[in-house]
Amino acid sequence: MNDSKRYKWLLYGLLIFVIILTFAFTSIILNQITNGNISPFNIVFIIINVIVNFALLFMTFRFRMIISDKEAQIVELENSINKKEQTEEVHVEDYNAKEVNIEELIDMILPKNLQGLNAGEFAEKILANTAKALDIVQGIFYLKEPETNEFKPIGKYACFSDEEPKSFSEGETIAGQVAKDKKVLIINSVPENYIQIASGLGKGSPKHLIIVPLISKDETLGILELASFSAFDISIERMFDKLSGVLAKLITKIK
Repeated sequence: MNDSKRYKWLLYGLLIFVIILTFAFTSIILNQITNGNISPFNIVFIIINVIVNFALLFMTFRFRMIISDKEAQIVELENSINKKEQTEEVHVEDYNAKEVNIEELIDMILPKNLQGLNAGEFAEKILANTAKALDIVQGIFYLKEPETNEFKPIGKYACFSDEEPKSFSEGETIAGQVAKDKKVLIINSVPENYIQIASGLGKGSPKHLIIVPLISKDETLGILELASFSAFDISIERMFDKLSGVLAKLITKIK
């Protein structure tokens, strides 16, 4: 913007200079003609005057073109900035839409009626609802035993292994480390045969695992371990961050 103003002032100054110079040359020529002093020098002087005036007019035109180009660039830049701001607003709207979806997912996962449920039944409902909402193919719900501080499985979903899931303490196994760190862990490259599921179509090995600590008052009360054939994205992690505290509070009331 400063360059554009500078060019404009330069153009105005050049135009004033051309006007003054033209009047001066015209006055000199008229005096020469009035006095009868028409000589070869006067003719050369007139030709030079015409050339100079044309040159100044050409320079004026060039400056005007430069200013127009600068103004066009400024307009284009402003349009680009406005477009970027509009795009950012759309991204914010998309993020808010995801937040709405997160709330809907939580509502889908939580049981509608807790009356009469024991801890095991509550865990089974959570796993079944989560499987429907997020295409989970296998899940285990661990609950911390106050007496031993061990996390024991109290609910399973689509677990067909001959061996029962083992208990663990904080810091033991991957799930135990999650219980200690109190942070959701997503693993999108689970080793072959680490998890196996069976269905009417045969056996398969999910590649994606999410482990969710259920935290209340800075204490991990339970662990959700969920497997899927689809990757878990950041919106799912945010959802489980919110769901963690809700499930922890509910499980304390049920048990």
